[in-house]
Amino acid sequence: MKRFKENSLKSNKKIVQPNTVELSTINSHCAGIDIGSRSHFVSIPPELNKETVREFSSTTAGVLKMCSWLKENNIVSAAMESTGSYWIPVCEILEAHGIEGYLVDAKAVKHVPGRKTDVIDCQWIQKLHSHGLLPKAFRPKEYCLKLRALTRQHTSLTEHRSPHIQHMQKALHEMNIQLATHVRDITGVTGRRIIDAILNGERNMEAFALLVDRRCKKSPKEIAESLKGNYRGEHLFTLRQARDLYDYYCQLIRECETEIEKALNELSQRKVNLQSIDNSEEVYEKKNAAQPTESKANKKTRFDFPVNTLLETISGVDIVQMPGIDQITALKFLAEIGGNVDAWKGSKNFSSWMGLCPGNKTSGGRNLSGKTKRCANRCANLLRMAANGLWNAKCYLGAFLRRMKGRLGGAKAITATAHKMAVILYTMIKEGKSYVELGEEYYERVYRERRLRGLERQAQDMGFMLVQVNEN
Repeated sequence: MKRFKENSLKSNKKIVQPNTVELSTINSHCAGIDIGSRSHFVSIPPELNKETVREFSSTTAGVLKMCSWLKENNIVSAAMESTGSYWIPVCEILEAHGIEGYLVDAKAVKHVPGRKTDVIDCQWIQKLHSHGLLPKAFRPKEYCLKLRALTRQHTSLTEHRSPHIQHMQKALHEMNIQLATHVRDITGVTGRRIIDAILNGERNMEAFALLVDRRCKKSPKEIAESLKGNYRGEHLFTLRQARDLYDYYCQLIRECETEIEKALNELSQRKVNLQSIDNSEEVYEKKNAAQPTESKANKKTRFDFPVNTLLETISGVDIVQMPGIDQITALKFLAEIGGNVDAWKGSKNFSSWMGLCPGNKTSGGRNLSGKTKRCANRCANLLRMAANGLWNAKCYLGAFLRRMKGRLGGAKAITATAHKMAVILYTMIKEGKSYVELGEEYYERVYRERRLRGLERQAQDMGFMLVQVNEN
């Protein structure tokens, strides 16, 4: 076997270099911005100005100077990464001055050739954007941003309120008061009555028994016996502060819900104004229709205003009809997508944006992995939480979730159910169709027929035939 010689290419033959294909310029008047906390680096095409890169301060005055410089060079679009929250004021000020804020995913621009600096980053973003190689990230319309910001604030306040419930439970346990083991929710009617009475100096067991609501499963005597404890001053002080903080966050949440109602009314009125006279009369009839009564279990997930009617006016369909979707989930889901699904071509694109569709990592004709991509999508988290509440549901989606758990396990079953819910929601909003519950029995019957057809095909391939056994 001949050994490879390193100088085998050293011959008299002329080496023909391959033809290099230049990418065509699609966006000739575009810019690339590298967003920073202290300053922003902006790059423009060299054909427009000899000074291709400038650094501007991250203050409002600096961003305004950046807008003036971009308009002087006839820039119509500026691409930037959607990392952190520093891009939000830049994008809003650019759009206010007539320059398109082209928001892109950071994964699309992370492979920067050579050394990584702020100057090279903005030049790389500008180059990719000029050739049309950057897919635009989804951002709702301007009139939907207010509702999305308020719903996210509502979520943040709810998350910050939860630890104070644990602080109240800890203070009660330190006083050896077993209220949390006898009452399902210490922030409910009975729990709040007892906590307020304890902080007001009440120590009589008979008085505690009178505070127990009739709907409690435990008897008033059992609950009163659990309130005998060691009422130390430092633990009462901790309990009082935790109670006050919990009440303060409840007040903030109510104020946020008032602002959400105003934003929903504005979007609903805008939807009505855009429709024709006939459609607007139909919406008006729906708006004045009576609200469906909800169960007591969903009392804490309800708003004080008719959110169902407003959401139905905005999206054109009532998505609360789907199992697992309550008012808060429906509100936050529609706020994240802007009230419609016009930004996505189909249900596959919609589920892929949320990171719920199966992966298709293949190489050499082999499937290497089918995992879903890692994606911190708020809509996906909402659907996963909704799917997690369907384990005991006697419905079509509940039967699907239980069957997927036997095949894939609990976590993957929740993701698969969330993917199916995403497809159903896309179809409902896109086509304006209401949710039709087919039932658990329908799903089991269809699944049994599908398995039977598969067994018949296998038997036919092996030269056999299935025969049904007649029961005597």
